[in-house]
Amino acid sequence: MNIKVVIIPWIIKIIVITAIYCILAALCLNINIPFSYATLPWLPVGLALGVLLIYGYSACAAAFLGQFLISLYTFSNASIPLWLLVLAASVIACGTALQVGVAGYWIQRRYVETPAYLQSERQLAWLMLVCAPVTCLISAAFGTFGLYLAEALHGKDWFYTAITWWFGDSLGIAIVTPLILMLFDKRVQRYHKAAVVLATSIVFVAVILLFQAVNSRNQTRESVLFQQWSQQVASVLERQLDLYLEHVSAVASFYNASDQVTADEFKVFTDSFVTKYRGIQVLNWVPFVRFEQRREYERRRQMEGVTDFVIWQFNEKGNREISHKQPYYAPLYFTNSALDTSATLGFDVLSDKRRSRALLRAATTREVIISEKVQRVLNPNESAVLVFKAIYKGSSTVSRIKPALPDSYFPAKDFQGFVVGAFYLKDTFAPVIELLKEHNLVLTITDAENAEFIFNSTEYVKNQPVVFSSGYLINHKKLSVANRAWILTTKQARVWSENTLEAWGILLVGLVFTVVWVYVLLVFIVQGLIRNSYSNSLAENNEKLQQLVSGLEQSNNQLERFAYISSHDMQEPLRTVGMYADILAEHLDGNLDADAKRYIGFIVKAARRSRDMIEDVLIYAKLKSVQDFSAIDMQKLMYDVIDSMRLIVQERLAIITFENLPVVAGNTTQVGRVLLNLINNAIKFCPHKNPVIKITASPLSLSHFENKKAMKYWQFAITDNGIGIRQQDFAKIFAIFARLHGRDEFAGTGIGLALCKKIIENHGGKMWVESEYGKGSTFFFTLPQHT
Repeated sequence: MNIKVVIIPWIIKIIVITAIYCILAALCLNINIPFSYATLPWLPVGLALGVLLIYGYSACAAAFLGQFLISLYTFSNASIPLWLLVLAASVIACGTALQVGVAGYWIQRRYVETPAYLQSERQLAWLMLVCAPVTCLISAAFGTFGLYLAEALHGKDWFYTAITWWFGDSLGIAIVTPLILMLFDKRVQRYHKAAVVLATSIVFVAVILLFQAVNSRNQTRESVLFQQWSQQVASVLERQLDLYLEHVSAVASFYNASDQVTADEFKVFTDSFVTKYRGIQVLNWVPFVRFEQRREYERRRQMEGVTDFVIWQFNEKGNREISHKQPYYAPLYFTNSALDTSATLGFDVLSDKRRSRALLRAATTREVIISEKVQRVLNPNESAVLVFKAIYKGSSTVSRIKPALPDSYFPAKDFQGFVVGAFYLKDTFAPVIELLKEHNLVLTITDAENAEFIFNSTEYVKNQPVVFSSGYLINHKKLSVANRAWILTTKQARVWSENTLEAWGILLVGLVFTVVWVYVLLVFIVQGLIRNSYSNSLAENNEKLQQLVSGLEQSNNQLERFAYISSHDMQEPLRTVGMYADILAEHLDGNLDADAKRYIGFIVKAARRSRDMIEDVLIYAKLKSVQDFSAIDMQKLMYDVIDSMRLIVQERLAIITFENLPVVAGNTTQVGRVLLNLINNAIKFCPHKNPVIKITASPLSLSHFENKKAMKYWQFAITDNGIGIRQQDFAKIFAIFARLHGRDEFAGTGIGLALCKKIIENHGGKMWVESEYGKGSTFFFTLPQHT
């Protein structure tokens, strides 16, 4: 076998299924649910399972490939390594392929053949209500684990995503898989397929459009509120910063108004700011110190009580060391803080690049300048921003000197130093954080100059809902703070609100209705298939039955013809034997001894008995079901029967009683034969006394039959005082040629009762006997009433 003939169609099939899988997945991704990357419903998994049940396990490969590509597309914006992205996508794809394979194997074990077409309502309900929910637990587990690897899940999002993933896949299988089975079922008419698909599509699209309409209305409403809240956040933040900046400017004004400020004066003036505002945790005076002034500044501060005061800096290893020789210094000289910051005194701000950039900018622009985000000197884990205000004495001069730091110039004479405020972010933004928690907002602040994050509310708000990378609602605002540009990005956290519940409640109810709708439509299809199957089977059985009936009729006709011909041909020799036996007896009458005469008598009797038996067989064979019933007056018919038996009745002194016998429907000749045989038997089997025979009739009660047709019959009873019948022989006596006694004891052919029973059954009635051995018998039979 050429491998290309097998492989190439297989590859093409997988590519086509994968393409359809990806198209359906892309459509479903437009309705992903809050808190998760899952969607309601996830139709591609239903497609994959349906194709598996039709074409086999090659659909698992297509499901893996399609889900892998979709996962890569979904995570394309994630900031994770490529290898981790591929691993997460592979885990999710393995879960989908495994789920499809397990579901397909389970269905095939339960409904053996492949393709597994629609077979019954029970199969359909089992697929939609049992198989789908159970097997979808596999993809939900793998899916959430894959999202965890992709760093897309946080905290309680596990639960929401797992539930949504499970429910979405279950709906996908419940909706799509039965439709796939129906579409590939050749027993279903094309217009039925088109009608079901069209009706389901209309319902599904209506549900999605209704959801989109409600969701769009709610999002518009929430967008307006979100913009208002975002503006409120920006306004509160701006007011808070302006207030803090005013306090720094007030300290600067205090320095400008004073000839010289001591440490105690600085502390007294700044105490109210530090104690009242938690965000202003530190206020510093940082003098501008030339190299030749360094010893004087250190000695003066030591004399004021800070005995170990020196100007210092951090070395490359992060350890403290005395500042090296350089033209200028900017040490922390006075400090006032709610914290113990004495250990920071003497730190040269110019030695730290982040601080020095803002410091030099404040010196050259004479404006209040805010720094980049910095870490505390003695606690790098805490972030802050520094505010610098340069202090000048007297009039400014244009003459400048160039310090060691490049591109920076300090005024030569009137520049004194800086007032520095350290604003700790958590406390400074406390009013903003409360506002964010109230409205479930997430705020990030980015430095426009270096694109560095300054503030992220998720670091300070415990258990705040995560905002996904796609964002629900986002607002960007540029805010100018102390001659520095900040970008405020406000996001609406994806939480369950009343509006969210309304839209997703409509979608959930609508999708459940769609599942029920698909089930109802397919139940009609399945019932139609079952009816067609029964109809076809019934037609085939009827055809076979008709052929059988035709064959039986032909056989019966042949048998009847054979019986007639055989009996006619057999009677002729028997008549000849009997006739010549009589002639021989007469011709040799004087020459025969007693034994010879007895032998000839045996021959004559045997010939006559054989002729009688053949006549009875012929009558039995000719009996057929009565087609045209006529009215039979049983009272009159009984008189006729007794009249035909007058000689034997008189000879045996038989007493026969009957009265008020009804009119029945049937064949007079055949019913008369029944009465004749039964009365003849009653006389014959009463050898030692005078026969007493009673004939009665009564309407048949329901207790004898299981249907109401029994009310239209008469029940007849012929009771005698003969020798009776043993119970074990009740059924035997109605068999053809059955005899309970020898021919020498009671004459007969053994066909009489079988003939009677067949006549009664041909009339639609029944015949049975009740007897007590030695005390007589009662024969019952039923005949239809005449209407």
